[in-house]
Amino acid sequence: MRAYIPDFQNFLLWLEGQNFKYVILREPEIYSHGFPKPGSKQDVDLLVDDDAQRAIEDRYGKGLKWRGVKCDIYSLSGKGKGSYHGHPYFPVDLGKGYLTTGANLKICFLCHLLKTIMTRSFIILCIRKQRAPKSDLTMHLL
Repeated sequence: MRAYIPDFQNFLLWLEGQNFKYVILREPEIYSHGFPKPGSKQDVDLLVDDDAQRAIEDRYGKGLKWRGVKCDIYSLSGKGKGSYHGHPYFPVDLGKGYLTTGANLKICFLCHLLKTIMTRSFIILCIRKQRAPKSDLTMHLL
């Protein structure tokens, strides 16, 4: 879900006040000088529990584009608008671990990078499979 959050610091305080679990999914060094300014092209990615995603959608889902900090918000289950291309951003058990422990943000970033590479590799394999003659497929799968 994409949301434009008018005051990002207050947004984080609101999440904590509601006892919602969340993790910011980037290397901490990116935000060493603060979070992006409202209207910036840079965004903030967050993983949140499912209850938080619904509450964020209700509270911030109708924000005006470029009038706040651009946030991509992914829910733990990946259902509804909290999905990443129709799926959870992380496997659910891994995501629960991040939300429970507060996760090392560098690990989250690296896992996302690995997931992206694996997804692209899978797509390439599917394309090659469609183009290959049946006899070639048998050799590659063995």
